[in-house]
Amino acid sequence: MLTRSGFGWNATNNTLDAKDDAFENYAKSDPFARSLRYKSFPLYDEWCEVFGKDRATGENAEDIWVITLMLLTMKEVVQRGKRLGDLENRFGTEAESTARKQVWSIVEAETELSIEQKCWVSKKLVNNKADLDLFLSISNDARVAFVTMMADGKI
Repeated sequence: MLTRSGFGWNATNNTLDAKDDAFENYAKSDPFARSLRYKSFPLYDEWCEVFGKDRATGENAEDIWVITLMLLTMKEVVQRGKRLGDLENRFGTEAESTARKQVWSIVEAETELSIEQKCWVSKKLVNNKADLDLFLSISNDARVAFVTMMADGKI
């Protein structure tokens, strides 16, 4: 429509401007045009960039589909990163997983504790990062004392 005589663009309202007679003549050939008469197109400038015909065709020209694919790929990477972050928040990092396994192997070896006490102590350690850090940084003898004290409710 904008290429025809009597039509223009109102950049303030983002609407089509047309003289009445020019619009009526056009609407006779395209009845759908009537619905566009006072419709606002706030993204018109962006649409012109995306769908416009003034495209570069040289060696460094970028195809709209290539750009779209790149944007979708970037979105996928961001979403995967978010999902990975969600998993880390839910299950912990690989280092935390290794620490949990290490705690169990140490606590399990303690012969003076029942299996229930071992499970309770292990759960308490892996759920409290400060106690876990301390537990993993002390000597084996101190760990035995630490586990026994936790099982007895002294820590």
